[in-house]
Amino acid sequence: ATGLISDSLPPLEVALSGYRMALERFYDECKKQNLRLILLTQPVIYRDDLSEKEKALLWMGWGETLTENGQRIYYSASVLARSIQMFNDVARDFALKHPDVAFVDLAATLPSDTSVFYDDCHFNESGARKAAEIISEKVDL
Repeated sequence: ATGLISDSLPPLEVALSGYRMALERFYDECKKQNLRLILLTQPVIYRDDLSEKEKALLWMGWGETLTENGQRIYYSASVLARSIQMFNDVARDFALKHPDVAFVDLAATLPSDTSVFYDDCHFNESGARKAAEIISEKVDL
């Protein structure tokens, strides 16, 4: 990412509230259709100690705001890690409140490195295999 790097967490209250509401809608719709909801947390490569090689893999994390000279603002890996943690915490809380949901905490299980990801959040082949193994162990399909 080229541009100004921000270490300030953006306001996420509206997005987190929307995520909570979306999970409730998914849950309600699954109940209506007699389906079981399977909920996963989102693992990512973001962490405070990314190497320069790992930072070069990042391409997400841009903000809506531009600087006065039109330069795009990107959020640091540390900010992105904290942000996704907040969304994953909503998922964890939702799963605690809905014990009939099949819940897999991939973010807490998979390493945040290139053994799993080829960029910010997409699995490489090894990561896809690891995620599939974890899901198949945790969820009785």
